[in-house]
Amino acid sequence: MKILFSLLSPSPYLELPQGPAGWIGWFFLFGLTTFAWWKWRGYNRELDTRKRGFLILLALAVPLTSLFIGFRLPPGNALPPPEMPINPQGPAVMIFSALPWMLAAGFLGIWPAGGLALLSGLLIALWESHNPFMPLVWALVAILFAVMINQRYRTSTFRMLRHPVISALVLSFLYPLIFLITTVFFAHGVIVSRVDFALTHVSSQTMAAALQLLIGGVLAEVLARA
Repeated sequence: MKILFSLLSPSPYLELPQGPAGWIGWFFLFGLTTFAWWKWRGYNRELDTRKRGFLILLALAVPLTSLFIGFRLPPGNALPPPEMPINPQGPAVMIFSALPWMLAAGFLGIWPAGGLALLSGLLIALWESHNPFMPLVWALVAILFAVMINQRYRTSTFRMLRHPVISALVLSFLYPLIFLITTVFFAHGVIVSRVDFALTHVSSQTMAAALQLLIGGVLAEVLARA
């Protein structure tokens, strides 16, 4: 494990989706995220002056939490990207990256949470994964998180989802499926190589996402109770 002070480098970039299949996958995820953002718009809260100030504060915090203070997990048995002669590296875990959009989900609603997660995912994609799917993935995860903690559940079992740490745990189990599908569309090469690449990275990427979600969930739980 390597401690990271920052992800910043002189050359941030995003790779474009690969071929027609990659673009189809990207636009499908874009459409799904946009639909979810619109469908659950009823969970938004009216933004008064105080809440607008809070949203601005969270937006200013996103670059700091997304790009600074974290650590890198070991790559394990991960394969290098197909058709790219580079050494594989483990994913970065930015400790506080999920906290701004989780707080927005609880206090401000769906749209602020999704927007902040989109910004966070874009910053991490530019300086870390270079994957154009990641901003949409994190926006979708944030929308689902906001829905879960704002639902008016009737049963005591489902009311547990209103706790940020429980919802974060549930999303940690959902993340591997999202990662596998988007990585197959994003990677280079033939479909077999894409699937192999995705499968060898799914455990470490899921661990990184789960750590970020759970750390954010615990902190959001503490701040919400305070």
